[in-house]
Amino acid sequence: MTARELVECPVVVGTAGHVDHGKSALIEALTGKNPDRLEVERRRGMTTELGFGELELPGGKIVGLVDVPGHAHYLRAMVQGATGVDVALLVVSAVEGVMPQTREHVRALELLGVTRMVVALTMRDLADDEIATLAELDVEAFLDGTVFAGASIVPVSSKTGEGLDELLTVLDNAVCSCWSEHLEAVVGSGAAPRLPIDRCFSIRGTGTVVTGTLHDGPVSVGDELVALPSQTCCRVRGGGQVHGDTQCAVPGQRVALNLVGDGVAGLKRGEMLGVEGRVGQTLRFLMQLTYVGRDGVRSGVLASGTRMHVMAGTAEVLGRIMLLDDEPPIAVGETRVVQVRLERPLPLRVGDQAVILSYSPVSLLGGGRVLLSHRRRARALSAGERAACAPSTAPRCSTRIPLLRRYAWYARLASVSLPCWTRLVLMRRRFPRWASSFSSIATP
Repeated sequence: MTARELVECPVVVGTAGHVDHGKSALIEALTGKNPDRLEVERRRGMTTELGFGELELPGGKIVGLVDVPGHAHYLRAMVQGATGVDVALLVVSAVEGVMPQTREHVRALELLGVTRMVVALTMRDLADDEIATLAELDVEAFLDGTVFAGASIVPVSSKTGEGLDELLTVLDNAVCSCWSEHLEAVVGSGAAPRLPIDRCFSIRGTGTVVTGTLHDGPVSVGDELVALPSQTCCRVRGGGQVHGDTQCAVPGQRVALNLVGDGVAGLKRGEMLGVEGRVGQTLRFLMQLTYVGRDGVRSGVLASGTRMHVMAGTAEVLGRIMLLDDEPPIAVGETRVVQVRLERPLPLRVGDQAVILSYSPVSLLGGGRVLLSHRRRARALSAGERAACAPSTAPRCSTRIPLLRRYAWYARLASVSLPCWTRLVLMRRRFPRWASSFSSIATP
């Protein structure tokens, strides 16, 4: 494989998972580099900011890599980092199994339109065979209710190196299928490029550099771009993929662009780079919203006028959900077309994925696909708007594991050759309300 082919691999792999499940340690074991850039992160042993790198796969491809924080307080950074991810690397500890942020991250990935996942069952060296088997069953049962059902689960240990080669092979296969789809989508699309900025910094002797995952169209050296919403005009002086220089970057790549122009040093995460006249921003848009509710608490309905954080790309704007035609509030698990009114302009295009977070405390509430990026101020849909919304289909986003899947999980657990007390303890820990009713299946 030539160096040119390596440079143009338009696939991004991103981590997801609960805090302290070993995401950064796994990335360091796979790449040889610690993704935690800040001194405070290394001192505390916890990722607080997005980390970026590159991953070389057995087939000779090099793909972009994004490491996200796992703590609940950094959910915003997780959503920003997951924007543009093609293949999710879900990291689950073999000691603890599925945890709250595991569930929240998987739901966020579904709402962002990610459909491919590989599961790394980390800390295998710390768990005996029984605990590792139970953790794998736990992951399978959870993913059965999502678009990631049937995802490959690879037990690994970042400390001993166990399973790392197998994990790279599984990731290589997922990247290959994703790459072919990218090539089909990009060829002949004619769309203008967009780059949601996730990092901006200065290099001595080079100037301002911005990074992000490129969308829709290619960017070349010499292109004139504009950043929204700041309206900063700039020119691409140099850049290409994050791990190499090239004269042209294609959609799907992690890119680093060296920009020149007045005000480029003031750019920050949340800005969107695009071609002037072909990228716009809006204060009002229609979206197909799936309301998933807050995980772990009894969620009420979503009423019209609810204030929340709206995230699209790497941008975050406060806004309100406005229901149409005097519709009743949205129940948990329901999908409906709603109008979103923003307090500041947000760069959007039809087909983008948007995620909504509760105003306070911040937690995942739902998300979905943008149907109309610009809309008049009205509660009722016009005939044209109804026609535009009619062909849309509801996203396959799970809100809860169905009850039958819970029963199936019990049945699979009962079939595993484990001591009776071990099965009962796990049942009570996972589903305490139903454990007493099904305790009889744990008897050999």
